[in-house]
Amino acid sequence: MSKLASTMDVQERLAIAERAIADAAARISELTQALGEIAQVAESDISQSKPITIGADSVSPFCIGFYQREFDAADRPYRWTGRGNLFELRFPLNRSFGWDFSMELQHNDHVDLGRLRGYVDYLEIPLEFGTSEAVVRGVIPPRAFGRQAVLTFLLPNLFVPNQINSESTDMRTLGLVFYELHAVATILNEERATAPAAMRSEAQPEELVRKARTSVTAGTVRSMKVL
Repeated sequence: MSKLASTMDVQERLAIAERAIADAAARISELTQALGEIAQVAESDISQSKPITIGADSVSPFCIGFYQREFDAADRPYRWTGRGNLFELRFPLNRSFGWDFSMELQHNDHVDLGRLRGYVDYLEIPLEFGTSEAVVRGVIPPRAFGRQAVLTFLLPNLFVPNQINSESTDMRTLGLVFYELHAVATILNEERATAPAAMRSEAQPEELVRKARTSVTAGTVRSMKVL
Protein backbone atom coordinates (compact mmCIF):
# COMPACT_ATOMS: atom_id res chain seq x y z
CA MET A 1 0.00 0.00 0.00
CA SER A 2 1.37 3.41 -0.96
CA LYS A 3 1.98 6.12 1.60
CA LEU A 4 -0.76 8.24 0.01
CA ALA A 5 -3.27 5.38 0.14
CA SER A 6 -2.33 4.69 3.75
CA THR A 7 -2.83 8.35 4.67
CA MET A 8 -6.22 8.42 2.96
CA ASP A 9 -7.27 5.27 4.81
CA VAL A 10 -6.34 6.85 8.14
CA GLN A 11 -8.26 10.01 7.26
CA GLU A 12 -11.35 7.99 6.36
CA ARG A 13 -11.17 6.04 9.60
CA LEU A 14 -10.77 9.27 11.57
CA ALA A 15 -13.84 10.69 9.85
CA ILE A 16 -15.83 7.61 10.90
CA ALA A 17 -14.45 7.83 14.46
CA GLU A 18 -15.36 11.51 14.78
CA ARG A 19 -18.91 10.85 13.69
CA ALA A 20 -19.12 7.88 16.07
CA ILE A 21 -18.16 10.12 18.98
CA ALA A 22 -20.82 12.63 18.00
CA ASP A 23 -23.34 9.83 17.72
CA ALA A 24 -22.42 8.53 21.19
CA ALA A 25 -23.13 11.97 22.68
CA ALA A 26 -26.51 12.08 20.96
CA ARG A 27 -27.15 8.52 22.13
CA ILE A 28 -26.82 9.50 25.79
CA SER A 29 -29.56 12.09 25.37
CA GLU A 30 -31.67 9.59 23.44
CA LEU A 31 -31.36 6.93 26.14
CA THR A 32 -32.18 9.42 28.91
CA GLN A 33 -35.45 10.24 27.21
CA ALA A 34 -36.24 6.64 26.36
CA LEU A 35 -35.60 5.33 29.86
CA GLY A 36 -38.42 7.53 31.07
CA GLU A 37 -40.81 5.64 28.85
CA ILE A 38 -39.59 2.05 29.29
CA ALA A 39 -41.82 0.80 26.50
CA GLN A 40 -41.66 -2.86 25.57
CA VAL A 41 -41.93 -4.06 21.98
CA ALA A 42 -45.40 -5.32 21.12
CA GLU A 43 -46.47 -7.18 18.01
CA SER A 44 -48.70 -4.22 17.16
CA ASP A 45 -45.62 -1.96 17.12
CA ILE A 46 -44.09 -4.13 14.41
CA SER A 47 -47.25 -4.53 12.38
CA GLN A 48 -47.84 -0.78 12.41
CA SER A 49 -44.30 0.02 11.32
CA LYS A 50 -44.74 0.87 7.67
CA PRO A 51 -41.95 0.41 5.14
CA ILE A 52 -39.77 3.48 4.72
CA THR A 53 -38.58 4.88 1.41
CA ILE A 54 -36.01 7.64 1.05
CA GLY A 55 -35.65 8.91 -2.49
CA ALA A 56 -33.59 11.60 -4.17
CA ASP A 57 -36.32 14.13 -3.37
CA SER A 58 -36.43 13.24 0.32
CA VAL A 59 -32.71 13.15 1.11
CA SER A 60 -32.22 15.60 3.95
CA PRO A 61 -30.08 18.66 3.18
CA PHE A 62 -28.14 17.74 6.32
CA CYS A 63 -27.07 14.39 4.86
CA ILE A 64 -23.39 14.37 3.94
CA GLY A 65 -21.88 13.26 0.66
CA PHE A 66 -24.72 14.02 -1.78
CA TYR A 67 -24.89 16.50 -4.64
CA GLN A 68 -28.05 18.32 -5.67
CA ARG A 69 -30.91 16.42 -7.22
CA GLU A 70 -30.80 15.73 -10.96
CA PHE A 71 -32.95 13.84 -13.47
CA ASP A 72 -32.02 10.97 -15.74
CA ALA A 73 -33.19 10.49 -19.34
CA ALA A 74 -36.39 8.84 -18.06
CA ASP A 75 -37.08 11.97 -15.97
CA ARG A 76 -36.44 10.06 -12.75
CA PRO A 77 -34.76 11.98 -9.89
CA TYR A 78 -31.41 10.87 -8.51
CA ARG A 79 -28.41 12.27 -6.66
CA TRP A 80 -24.73 11.68 -7.25
CA THR A 81 -22.59 10.82 -4.25
CA GLY A 82 -18.94 11.82 -4.25
CA ARG A 83 -18.71 14.94 -2.12
CA GLY A 84 -16.06 13.09 -0.15
CA ASN A 85 -15.66 9.32 0.22
CA LEU A 86 -18.51 9.13 2.75
CA PHE A 87 -22.21 9.53 2.13
CA GLU A 88 -24.74 9.21 4.90
CA LEU A 89 -28.48 8.90 5.52
CA ARG A 90 -29.99 9.73 8.91
CA PHE A 91 -33.71 9.13 9.48
CA PRO A 92 -36.22 8.36 12.27
CA LEU A 93 -36.82 4.65 12.81
CA ASN A 94 -38.25 2.39 15.49
CA ARG A 95 -35.14 0.42 16.47
CA SER A 96 -36.90 -1.99 18.81
CA PHE A 97 -36.54 -4.58 16.04
CA GLY A 98 -34.39 -5.11 12.98
CA TRP A 99 -34.97 -3.73 9.49
CA ASP A 100 -33.92 -5.02 6.06
CA PHE A 101 -32.90 -2.30 3.63
CA SER A 102 -32.32 -2.19 -0.12
CA MET A 103 -30.53 0.73 -1.75
CA GLU A 104 -31.02 1.21 -5.46
CA LEU A 105 -28.03 2.67 -7.25
CA GLN A 106 -26.85 2.80 -10.85
CA HIS A 107 -24.17 0.70 -12.49
CA ASN A 108 -21.02 2.73 -13.03
CA ASP A 109 -18.09 1.46 -15.08
CA HIS A 110 -15.73 3.91 -13.37
CA VAL A 111 -16.40 2.78 -9.80
CA ASP A 112 -15.97 -0.64 -8.19
CA LEU A 113 -19.23 -1.13 -6.27
CA GLY A 114 -17.71 -4.14 -4.54
CA ARG A 115 -15.46 -1.82 -2.53
CA LEU A 116 -18.44 -0.11 -0.92
CA ARG A 117 -18.53 -0.51 2.86
CA GLY A 118 -21.55 0.09 5.07
CA TYR A 119 -22.00 1.17 8.67
CA VAL A 120 -25.04 1.42 10.96
CA ASP A 121 -24.50 3.81 13.87
CA TYR A 122 -20.81 3.79 12.77
CA LEU A 123 -20.41 0.05 13.29
CA GLU A 124 -19.59 -1.86 10.10
CA ILE A 125 -22.22 -4.22 8.70
CA PRO A 126 -22.05 -6.79 5.87
CA LEU A 127 -23.49 -5.74 2.52
CA GLU A 128 -24.93 -7.86 -0.26
CA PHE A 129 -24.63 -6.75 -3.88
CA GLY A 130 -27.04 -7.66 -6.66
CA THR A 131 -25.43 -9.58 -9.50
CA SER A 132 -27.44 -8.10 -12.36
CA GLU A 133 -28.75 -4.86 -10.88
CA ALA A 134 -27.05 -2.19 -8.80
CA VAL A 135 -28.94 -2.94 -5.59
CA VAL A 136 -27.16 -3.07 -2.23
CA ARG A 137 -28.83 -4.87 0.65
CA GLY A 138 -28.14 -4.96 4.36
CA VAL A 139 -29.71 -5.16 7.81
CA ILE A 140 -30.24 -2.40 10.37
CA PRO A 141 -29.97 -4.25 13.71
CA PRO A 142 -32.18 -3.50 16.73
CA ARG A 143 -30.97 -0.82 19.11
CA ALA A 144 -32.71 -0.62 22.48
CA PHE A 145 -34.70 2.60 22.83
CA GLY A 146 -33.36 3.79 19.48
CA ARG A 147 -35.43 6.28 17.53
CA GLN A 148 -33.27 6.85 14.49
CA ALA A 149 -30.86 5.08 12.17
CA VAL A 150 -27.61 6.45 10.78
CA LEU A 151 -26.49 4.67 7.62
CA THR A 152 -22.99 5.60 6.49
CA PHE A 153 -21.33 4.31 3.35
CA LEU A 154 -17.66 4.52 2.44
CA LEU A 155 -16.63 4.41 -1.20
CA PRO A 156 -12.86 4.86 -1.59
CA ASN A 157 -12.74 4.93 -5.39
CA LEU A 158 -14.22 8.03 -7.03
CA PHE A 159 -13.86 9.57 -10.50
CA VAL A 160 -14.01 12.91 -12.32
CA PRO A 161 -15.90 12.87 -15.66
CA ASN A 162 -13.65 15.55 -17.18
CA GLN A 163 -10.58 13.41 -16.53
CA ILE A 164 -12.17 10.44 -18.30
CA ASN A 165 -13.69 12.35 -21.21
CA SER A 166 -12.13 15.68 -22.13
CA GLU A 167 -15.37 16.73 -23.85
CA SER A 168 -17.21 16.63 -20.52
CA THR A 169 -17.51 19.89 -18.60
CA ASP A 170 -18.29 18.06 -15.36
CA MET A 171 -15.32 18.46 -13.04
CA ARG A 172 -17.04 17.14 -9.93
CA THR A 173 -15.68 14.20 -7.98
CA LEU A 174 -18.39 11.56 -8.38
CA GLY A 175 -19.13 8.20 -6.81
CA LEU A 176 -22.47 6.45 -7.23
CA VAL A 177 -25.89 7.39 -8.54
CA PHE A 178 -28.41 7.13 -5.69
CA TYR A 179 -32.06 6.57 -6.58
CA GLU A 180 -33.65 5.46 -3.33
CA LEU A 181 -33.36 3.42 -0.15
CA HIS A 182 -36.18 1.20 1.06
CA ALA A 183 -36.43 -0.36 4.55
CA VAL A 184 -38.95 -2.87 5.90
CA ALA A 185 -39.16 -4.50 9.33
CA THR A 186 -37.29 -7.81 9.14
CA ILE A 187 -40.10 -9.85 10.66
CA LEU A 188 -42.56 -8.47 8.09
CA ASN A 189 -40.10 -9.25 5.32
CA GLU A 190 -39.80 -12.83 6.56
CA GLU A 191 -43.57 -13.21 6.75
CA ARG A 192 -43.93 -11.95 3.17
CA ALA A 193 -41.23 -14.36 2.00
CA THR A 194 -43.17 -17.34 3.42
CA ALA A 195 -46.56 -16.14 2.17
CA PRO A 196 -48.22 -17.78 -0.88
CA ALA A 197 -46.91 -16.52 -4.21
CA ALA A 198 -50.31 -15.06 -5.14
CA MET A 199 -50.25 -12.82 -2.06
CA ARG A 200 -46.66 -11.73 -2.63
CA SER A 201 -47.38 -10.69 -6.19
CA GLU A 202 -50.13 -8.26 -5.20
CA ALA A 203 -47.80 -5.62 -3.83
CA GLN A 204 -44.05 -5.36 -3.54
CA PRO A 205 -43.23 -2.15 -1.63
CA GLU A 206 -39.53 -2.97 -1.83
CA GLU A 207 -39.58 -3.34 -5.60
CA LEU A 208 -36.55 -1.32 -6.54
CA VAL A 209 -35.42 -2.87 -9.79
CA ARG A 210 -36.51 -1.05 -12.91
CA LYS A 211 -35.70 -3.05 -16.01
CA ALA A 212 -35.82 -0.19 -18.48
CA ARG A 213 -33.33 2.48 -17.52
CA THR A 214 -30.91 4.62 -19.48
CA SER A 215 -27.35 4.74 -18.19
CA VAL A 216 -26.80 7.85 -16.13
CA THR A 217 -23.04 7.46 -16.22
CA ALA A 218 -23.08 8.13 -19.93
CA GLY A 219 -25.25 11.12 -19.21
CA THR A 220 -22.49 12.90 -17.35
CA VAL A 221 -21.10 14.01 -20.69
CA ARG A 222 -24.38 15.48 -21.90
CA SER A 223 -26.69 18.09 -20.43
CA MET A 224 -29.22 17.14 -17.79
CA LYS A 225 -31.88 18.99 -15.90
CA VAL A 226 -30.53 20.02 -12.52
CA LEU A 227 -32.49 21.37 -9.59
